[in-house]
Amino acid sequence: MVYRIIADGKRKYAEATVRKYSTEADNFAREEIIRHLLDDEGARNVWIETTPEEVRRFCNEKE
Repeated sequence: MVYRIIADGKRKYAEATVRKYSTEADNFAREEIIRHLLDDEGARNVWIETTPEEVRRFCNEKE
């Protein structure tokens, strides 16, 4: 799944594996993305634009 993100006002994309949709899997992927941007890239403000509904719909299409 590719997540749309805005980090410090700049659009970015991050890919995370969500094999089968669950709230826990989606939240885990979001946490990993946010941690990477904050800790590794030094971002100060991170907003994930991709909604949980989009992730669920994408995962259901793959099945």
